[in-house]
Amino acid sequence: MRRFVLLILVISAYMPDCISASGGILPGNGTTASPYLVEDYADLKTIGTGGYTLDKVYSLSADIDASASTTEDSDSGFVPIGYSVIPFTGIFLGNNHVISNLYIHHANTDDVGLFGILSGSGVTISDLGVTNANITGHNAVGALVGVILSGEVSNCYSSGQVTGIKYTGGLTGGVYGIGCLLSNCYTTSMTVQGESYTGGLTGISSLSTITNCYTTSSVTVTGTLEYTGGLAGSHYALDGSITGSNSAATVSGVTAVGGLVGENNGVISNCYNTGTVTGSGQKVGGLVGDNFISDGPGKINNSYNTGNVTGTNQFTAGFAGKNTGTIKSCYNSCDSVKAGGLYSGGLVGYNYAGGTIDSSHNTAAVSSSADDAGGLAGDNYGDITNCYTNCSVSSQGSSIGGLDAIKLVSSILTVQVVYLGTII
Repeated sequence: MRRFVLLILVISAYMPDCISASGGILPGNGTTASPYLVEDYADLKTIGTGGYTLDKVYSLSADIDASASTTEDSDSGFVPIGYSVIPFTGIFLGNNHVISNLYIHHANTDDVGLFGILSGSGVTISDLGVTNANITGHNAVGALVGVILSGEVSNCYSSGQVTGIKYTGGLTGGVYGIGCLLSNCYTTSMTVQGESYTGGLTGISSLSTITNCYTTSSVTVTGTLEYTGGLAGSHYALDGSITGSNSAATVSGVTAVGGLVGENNGVISNCYNTGTVTGSGQKVGGLVGDNFISDGPGKINNSYNTGNVTGTNQFTAGFAGKNTGTIKSCYNSCDSVKAGGLYSGGLVGYNYAGGTIDSSHNTAAVSSSADDAGGLAGDNYGDITNCYTNCSVSSQGSSIGGLDAIKLVSSILTVQVVYLGTII
């Protein structure tokens, strides 16, 4: 059983900067009825200093240009609001304003973003844009928030560049706690680069809910190790879901690469991907790289992919590279699935024992330079029912099939499918 641990470090260098920030005098008293008004960059830096504590209500009353951050703190830039000892536990109302040109460069520091850590009952950020940001950190890095441990972020967006190592996302590095909600948020004109758990919106979503969120076609996501996705690098949730969300990002990674999510152990419903997906390692899929059952259910419903998929290793497919969970009422209709390794399929690369595919189909052409290529699945040891494929399948290897490569030569488990395409 895997457990994810987000590193939350106490960075002593943060504390003097937070305490010594001059800032401005904020009108209001920090309550819901009379929030502190944040009017300029000096006011923004005041949050968390003196009497302006991190449990108050703040309201942005104008757009803020944070260009001055590029030369602050020995060129390390803005100091995030909230850190491990004292996270942000209040409310920040963006009022549809924008904070632009924010610069943070703390390459060896965790929990990096405009806000470092959100934690506490009722913590909220809403209606805020962070544009043309340039954010660099270590683990848990995002333009808006490093990590959300509890609370809600809604109607927010970001653009710019975010770079990290582990848990790196365009908006937030991680949404990581029971009851956390990320809703109606998006990223655009964004470049996200990380090693593990890298996503266009969030690096990881665990025990959390993401709803009505998306990434645009001007988003590029690059992961150099594992778990890379156009929306989320990983969705690992016993009690959580991604619903009504989509990605048009260009995604490239190594292991467990997906147009929407790199790996899924939770519930995904009514979602889709239209961006291109490229992976050099195992488990590459148009929607998810790996859909599996562990602590969570690994279910995908009513979702689809139209983005082309290219993989050079095992388990490449138009929808899910590998499946041990449940895929129902889903389809792939991209132009092509191109594979350079074993087990490639129009819908699923490898459907393992226990994996279920129901009422789903593929129309994309499948081409492979290796064995085990199928119009629906490269290989199947699970259950496939009420499915069909209408495509061409070509391979330079052996074991090639219109439905799945192995099913043409042996009977393993239940398969109820229709093949209407051609085998080359």
